Amino acid sequence: MELAILAPREAILFARDTLTTKLALGAALLFAAPRRSVVTLQQRRDPRADGQLGLAAALQNLVERGEAATLDEAQTVLSQRGHAASLQKLVDSGEAATLDEASKLAGQRARAASLQKLVDSGEAATLEEASKLAGQRGRAAALQKLVDSGEAATLEEAQQVLSRSGHQAALQGVVERGDAATLEEAQVLHSQRGRAAALQKLVDSGDAATLEEASKLAGQRGRAAALQKLVDSGEAATLEEAQVGYSMNAGVAAALSAGKYTRFPGVRWRKDSRKWRVQFSVGSKKISLGSHATEEEAALVHDEYVRRHGLARPLHFPREGEASSGTFRERHAPREARVGSRGPRMAVVGDESELGAALWTVALVLGAYLSSYASEGYEPHKL
Repeated sequence: MELAILAPREAILFARDTLTTKLALGAALLFAAPRRSVVTLQQRRDPRADGQLGLAAALQNLVERGEAATLDEAQTVLSQRGHAASLQKLVDSGEAATLDEASKLAGQRARAASLQKLVDSGEAATLEEASKLAGQRGRAAALQKLVDSGEAATLEEAQQVLSRSGHQAALQGVVERGDAATLEEAQVLHSQRGRAAALQKLVDSGDAATLEEASKLAGQRGRAAALQKLVDSGEAATLEEAQVGYSMNAGVAAALSAGKYTRFPGVRWRKDSRKWRVQFSVGSKKISLGSHATEEEAALVHDEYVRRHGLARPLHFPREGEASSGTFRERHAPREARVGSRGPRMAVVGDESELGAALWTVALVLGAYLSSYASEGYEPHKL
């Protein structure tokens, strides 16, 4: 309508300008569309992919500069540098005074974060439960690693290897800190500290009022566990039988420690009569079965008495199904002077230093044995 009232030339110019504008707008829209698509694609890119590309470039850069021989080595170098930088940041911020303190702090935070993650994921109800779960998983992974590397054939063997290596590392740490001069001294100190910590734990938990009471309680529990183990392994039929056998051979161990030779509990050599005497206790009652020409004869008299009266006491010459005193004797006698069929013998030892210590201990035991029998009116039988 509007074109109709315009002059012919003006109408042509207006139409031309309008068409040009439309074409220009169309071209602009066509040109902008790909750019918007590019922006959209860039916005949709995965940041993790960018991070992986950046990490790969950083690792390759380390290899090219000769700071690492392989990409795996470059990964280690990069991790070490990142860890060092994070530790230095803790020191610079005043959260830690030294790099060692910063390392401990970083470890504590990382552990706390991993435990909290277990709780948040529902795998553990509390942080305490998460700590136990993390420990179990870490130990299982360490055992499996030993098996995979060929250092152990089975998980059970890996358990033993891990325990030995952990114990050895703990002893070496004691020596390196200067708390002990040798590994042997560190072993003694480690045992003392472990026992002290265990006793203190009993007091802190309220199971014992004092350290003295805790010591008695620990002894009772340890003895009960040892007796139960004898029953579970079939070495004793009942706890009562295990108790008697344990007590019998605790006396053997005490005699050996005092330097006195003994082979069969309840049988001893008498100098005055030059015979073997059978004498032992059942509860509060003392049993004396006379003297005999040989040690074996005296041991058989002991066994017959025990069978006849149905005593829960292991035998020196057991029949099938009967408990043997030798089982208890070998288990509980001191390691450096366990007794066999021909007198004291050494146990198997691990290295030359331990062998020397064992030989020295046996020499002391034999020396003390000779002097003690001479002073008490007895004389040693030929070994």
